Amino acid sequence: MVEPVYIYEKLPTDLEENGKALIDWKDAPEITRIINQMYSFYGNYAMNGQNRKMIKKGNWIKAQWTDGTWQYFKIIIVYKTLQSVSFNATHLGYEANRNFIQLAYTAKGNGKQIMANLKNNLAFKQPFEYLSNVKTMHQFTAKEVNPISAIIGQNEGNQNLAGVTNGELDMDNYKLILKNRIGEDRGFRIDLGVNLESIKETVDDTGIKNSLYLVGGVPDDKVYDDEQPPITYKFLEIKGVTDENRQIGKRENSECKNLGDLKKWGQTLFDNDRIHEPKVTHEINMIDLENTVEYKKLYEKIARVNFGDTVHCDIDYMGVTNISERMVECVYLPTLGKYKSIVLGNDLGMYTDQVQTQVSEAKKELKQTASELSNSVIQASQMITGNSGGHVIQHPKNEPSDIGIMDTDDINTAKHVLRMNKSGIGFSKTGWNGKYLTAWTIDGVFNADFIKAGTLEGILFRTTFEKSATGIEIEKGRISFIGFDSKSRIGRLTPSSAKEGEGISITLDKGKYLSFHDGEGTLIFEIPVNSTQKSPALNTFGKHTHKGELHVDRLFVGGKEVVPGQGSGGGGGTPPGLTTEQEKNAWAIWSYFKTRGWTEQSIAGMLGNMQSESGIVADIDELGGGGGYGLVQWTPKSKLVDWCNARGLNYRTIDAQCQRIQWEMENEQQWIATNSYPYSFKAFTNKKNISECAYAFITNYERPLNPNQPIRATQAQYWYDKLRGLTGDVSWKNPVRSSYVVTQEWDASDYWSGGSAGIHGGIDLASVPAGSTPDIYAAKSGTILITGVGSVEGNYIMIDHGEGFYTYYGHLSSVKVKQGDKVTNNTVIGTMGTTGGSTGVHLHFEVRKGGQSSNFRINPRDVINI
Repeated sequence: MVEPVYIYEKLPTDLEENGKALIDWKDAPEITRIINQMYSFYGNYAMNGQNRKMIKKGNWIKAQWTDGTWQYFKIIIVYKTLQSVSFNATHLGYEANRNFIQLAYTAKGNGKQIMANLKNNLAFKQPFEYLSNVKTMHQFTAKEVNPISAIIGQNEGNQNLAGVTNGELDMDNYKLILKNRIGEDRGFRIDLGVNLESIKETVDDTGIKNSLYLVGGVPDDKVYDDEQPPITYKFLEIKGVTDENRQIGKRENSECKNLGDLKKWGQTLFDNDRIHEPKVTHEINMIDLENTVEYKKLYEKIARVNFGDTVHCDIDYMGVTNISERMVECVYLPTLGKYKSIVLGNDLGMYTDQVQTQVSEAKKELKQTASELSNSVIQASQMITGNSGGHVIQHPKNEPSDIGIMDTDDINTAKHVLRMNKSGIGFSKTGWNGKYLTAWTIDGVFNADFIKAGTLEGILFRTTFEKSATGIEIEKGRISFIGFDSKSRIGRLTPSSAKEGEGISITLDKGKYLSFHDGEGTLIFEIPVNSTQKSPALNTFGKHTHKGELHVDRLFVGGKEVVPGQGSGGGGGTPPGLTTEQEKNAWAIWSYFKTRGWTEQSIAGMLGNMQSESGIVADIDELGGGGGYGLVQWTPKSKLVDWCNARGLNYRTIDAQCQRIQWEMENEQQWIATNSYPYSFKAFTNKKNISECAYAFITNYERPLNPNQPIRATQAQYWYDKLRGLTGDVSWKNPVRSSYVVTQEWDASDYWSGGSAGIHGGIDLASVPAGSTPDIYAAKSGTILITGVGSVEGNYIMIDHGEGFYTYYGHLSSVKVKQGDKVTNNTVIGTMGTTGGSTGVHLHFEVRKGGQSSNFRINPRDVINI
């Protein structure tokens, strides 16, 4: 029996106590766990759910883990939509990180002794147990660090305890257990196969070494000098190495004083560390795997593997036929009692904090569980061609009158049945005797809940509703809506009369409104029409009502395109791999501050904090009445609102809030340097340690009541890995993103080009209202080729976009880039002005193709919609 999830306003003293059950989920809640890295809970709860009001920051969640134990998670962030309230929570074990260790030094001790020493040196008492089963002896220092950070995080220049002992931290509520390993090897063998839709196999052989050049120490009776080098051995190799596959690596151990010890130690690198084997990961979407008939047995087998357990599989790579992998990561659905996805891997080093910057080796790309159309086609094709299995029978056996295609060979056990006889064809999901809700009877009647079709051809289709004469008629390409008298037509859809065969016309024969309502009669969208005309026309000045979400690929207001990300926080120029609103918002912030000289690490540190504060959502109030607002939860809200209003900015947008943060940096506002991070806001933007940036931002800028939140450093690392190296939209875009008019075209006569004989060579765009100086953007990604000042051009910029394209921007009032800067089509490069030979505020904009000089100018309208 799968248990529900419980919620509490306070952590109960008795952890066995049940709270209020959460059952009204929009999506199945998830527990995500990664060895030595993450243990968190995510939920998306219905806005009208019974216990929605209890979902608050600081409340507690209890859910069942894969091993049957109940684990507690503290809600750290909540964000709402019109339909649901979603939240993130971290495991109770991370509460230990609210404590502090000034110094805990263990000269030599096993895991149990070191963990006990950490507990004995805590700043205050907590009910956590510090346990371990690590038997090996080690020296370890924890200095000025939080406990969890000392075990698996950043430890002020010292290696963390998990790295020192090669151990793994297990969390069981108040028990913090440093183990030799989580899980066990129960002998599971899984033949994963290749090219499966639900399994992604990654083999990385870049670090393989199958031949070793070994360097030892100097024998005890010798003194190391130029004439007495250390002992060496070349080359120690595994069986089967040839010149075709040999990969040589150097390894040193100064403790080996003779050749025998050196070779023996070198052999352990093959036998124990397996340095000759490739790093392998298998990402398995358990939901997809569960729904494929041909891999049902594989799913059932993998589902029995617990977190941390070992599985054995053959990959037949470079002579390696037996790879031992472990479940190093999983997403578990506690209300369903099954995995959503898992990662099996043998490169466990990448799951420690010391190598988080190399986490890209994992090549994790968790798949969405929603069924893709391509998967549906593949599965349907397999079913029809028999690749997914199936059984054809005739019934009764002696005098058959029916033919059946079933999922088993016995009509008593079959569930999915396609049955054919003289009366027709039917499909049942409940067995041979039905119900057959989908059927095609011999008299031509086709009953179905849902029909997918390519092309449906017919001459006349007509239906009526209930007993009235109202109905729909489809005839010869026209759809008509019939009135109550069955003769008049309320309206009709026909091919456009403007251009035959192109588009659809909606004509209202009667009525004053074209409107759309939901199933409960609520108005969603309404257009009033001028009913006095014989052919009613759209009244463009009337009332237009829309309720709900509106998705628009391109939006034009007053004839000008509204660009995503400009004053809306949509993140214009977003790379195609970033699909969620949070990812798009993060990219907009990332792009904004990169163009202003911030290091990628400092931006990531800020994003890690924004994720906990606001979910990286600009227009969001702090839940629980805290008074904060926006990306970094400015308190009070007026601090942001008044600043934006004074500058004519919309405070609800990402763009405006990024400007506010940049202003705070330049004017040393909000930032208070501490002893832990004694540098200015501007100095912070030059830092390159991700964890330091995350903690500096929370300590010096956010300054929450509880600054000990390691999840923010983890989140910062996530955004750094997610966004670094990505490039934004490379399309052409208008350099003016606000209201404007074209005052001179490309081919008009131009005085400065030689009077009536000269050609303008560009397009002039003047701001609306006249005299305003809006930002000017790069029209396409590229490199700033030159900036300068001329008597005619005024302040100008030229950008090299590659592939022979250049753009030129003249008469600017200010220039915000310098030669060599990398820009995207979302980068502000200057402001519109009237410098040089100009008679009014405008932008002179040129596009050049094939060369930098004016001889290569082309009409900008050839590449940009202006």
